[in-house]
Amino acid sequence: GGGGAGPSGRAASIALARFRGSGSGGEPGVSAWAPPPPAPPPAAPPHRRARLSRSELWNRPDSKQSLTKLCQLLHKVIDGICGRAYPQFKDYDSIWNSTEWINVLEEFSKFFKTVIGKNKDFEKVIKQLNHLSSDHQKTIMKCLKSRKDELRKALLGEVIAISSAQLQDFDWQLKLVLSSDKIATLQVPLVNLDLDVKENGDMKQYSVEMNKEELQNLINSLEAANKVILQLK
Repeated sequence: GGGGAGPSGRAASIALARFRGSGSGGEPGVSAWAPPPPAPPPAAPPHRRARLSRSELWNRPDSKQSLTKLCQLLHKVIDGICGRAYPQFKDYDSIWNSTEWINVLEEFSKFFKTVIGKNKDFEKVIKQLNHLSSDHQKTIMKCLKSRKDELRKALLGEVIAISSAQLQDFDWQLKLVLSSDKIATLQVPLVNLDLDVKENGDMKQYSVEMNKEELQNLINSLEAANKVILQLK
C-alpha cells in the first residue's frame, strides 16, 4: 500500500508507453494510428486478341521461305485428314501464335473438306481465294490439285465409317389396308420392306412397314446419300 509503484504497476506503465509518443510541446500523447495500406488491385486479365479473318491468317507467310513452309503445312494438314499425323505448332510458332494456330488448322481443314466434298470447280475455288495474294493462291491450288484424289478417298472413307452396317439385299411387298377397328373403309396402301443387313460380319434381317409418305422420305434420304458418294468418287 506504499506510494511506490509495484512490479505490476511498472509493467502496466511500460505496456502503455508502447502506445504513447511525444505530443506537441513535448507533452506525452497518443501516437496517430495509420491503417494498413490497401491491397493492390487484382491484375487485369490478359487481353484476348480477336479472332483473325481468313485473309489475315492465310496471308501471314509473306516471304518466299515462308511460302515454302506454307506448302509444307498444307500437305501436313491433308495428311491429318487422311488419317496420318497433323502438323505441330512448334514447327510454325514463328508465323502464328498458339491461338491463331488453332484457327489456321480449323480453316485449312474446313477448306479442303468443303472443296473436295462438294466437288467444287477449281475456277470457282480460285475466286474463293481472291482475298489472298497470287503467290498464296498458287501455293494452295498446287497442293489441292496434287492431293485431290487422296482427299476424296479419305472423305469417302469417313462417310462409309459413319455406320458399320451394309445393306446386302432387300425385298418389298405392297398391301392395301381396307378397314380398321374405328373406320369401316380405309384403303390405305402400305409397303412391307425386308432388309438383309450385314453388321459386324453377321447377317441380320429387318422388316419395316411404311405408308406412302414414310416411303418417300426413305427414298429421298437414300438418293441424297448416293449423290454424296458419287461426288466423292
